[in-house]
Amino acid sequence: MGVKLGLPDKQVLAVVGDGSAAWSMQSLWTAARYEIPVTFVITNNATYGQVKLVRRAILGDYPLDEKHQGMDIDRPVIDFSRLAQAMGVDAERISRAGEITEAVKQALHSGRPRLIEIMMESAAS
Repeated sequence: MGVKLGLPDKQVLAVVGDGSAAWSMQSLWTAARYEIPVTFVITNNATYGQVKLVRRAILGDYPLDEKHQGMDIDRPVIDFSRLAQAMGVDAERISRAGEITEAVKQALHSGRPRLIEIMMESAAS
C-alpha cells in the first residue's frame, strides 16, 4: 500500500504466500477503509512452504509433504477471499491457472482494492 500511496499513478500488485498473508490480514481493512486500489494475490497451498524449505536446507533432505507441527495450515484451510470480503475488499478464489490472467486484469483496472486467492497444490516431495 505504501508503494501505491507513493506512486499513485502506478498499478500495484502484491503477491504474498498464505503463511505471510495470515500475519497481515488487517492490511486489507486498511486498503478498504482508505480506498487504496492495490491488487493482492495470495497463493494458498495451506502450508508454510518457505519454513519447510529453510528447515530442509539446515537439516538435510526429507520429504516436504512430511507433517511437521506448526508448518501446515490445512485444518482448516484459511479462506482468504472470505476474510477479505469481511474486511470490505472485493475478492475471488480461483483454482485454475487459466483464470489468473483475466482475474488480475479485472482487479488492476477496478480502481479498488481487490484480492485474488489462488488455490495451489503443495510443492511437496
